[in-house]
Amino acid sequence: MDCYGDIVGYLCMLCNNYCDNTINLRTGELVCKTCIQSRESQIAYYRNKINELNSRKPPENVWDFFRKIEIIAFIILGLYVFILTGAFEISFIVWVIGICLSVMIGGVSENKKTLYKKSIQSQIEQIKKEMEQIQVQLRDIYKEFWDYPPDWKWRRKQIIQRDGGCKRCGASINSELVFHVHHIINKDEVNGNHSLDNLVLRCELCHSKEPGHDLIRRQRKNIKKTRVSRIYY
Repeated sequence: MDCYGDIVGYLCMLCNNYCDNTINLRTGELVCKTCIQSRESQIAYYRNKINELNSRKPPENVWDFFRKIEIIAFIILGLYVFILTGAFEISFIVWVIGICLSVMIGGVSENKKTLYKKSIQSQIEQIKKEMEQIQVQLRDIYKEFWDYPPDWKWRRKQIIQRDGGCKRCGASINSELVFHVHHIINKDEVNGNHSLDNLVLRCELCHSKEPGHDLIRRQRKNIKKTRVSRIYY
């Protein structure tokens, strides 16, 4: 079934407008490609924004400036006292006082930087929440695609992590086998969507034994070399 046919004048489930470039879903609903692309672009923007925020370093504040001035001032003051009095002990005391003040000022500066980092982290968490809302919306739509959805790599990764191996023969994902993600209800059927509940991990041999998988059986017969630890489909 062609899910990218030229369907003209149908109502998009996302924007509620009549669109001339739509995708037909298993549910019978339609979604326009523009709505999908705009949301994917928004997700890409959010990801770039998160990377940009994570790369930010706290700017130097006024306390950093005071600390540098204070260190220089007490070094000079200690040397001046030593030149005047010749008493190293007094100069040493002056330097110790300077070090203590430097530590105190440094603490204030670090508190300012900590507050800045918390502010950045708060922004990141807010962006992640907004991005997750869009991703959830798209995943609900993508699972109803007739063809493999744009987020198929994400779904495949979820199944691999969830199952850890073939759910039929028990072969581990770490074994030297080829593994496929299998649709429990065939993806060509209306109810055979791409939801995680309808997906399961199979080793290639077990997958080839599933009804309607003659192509996989023929491919296995034509392969002369052993394929190692790869994920297909």
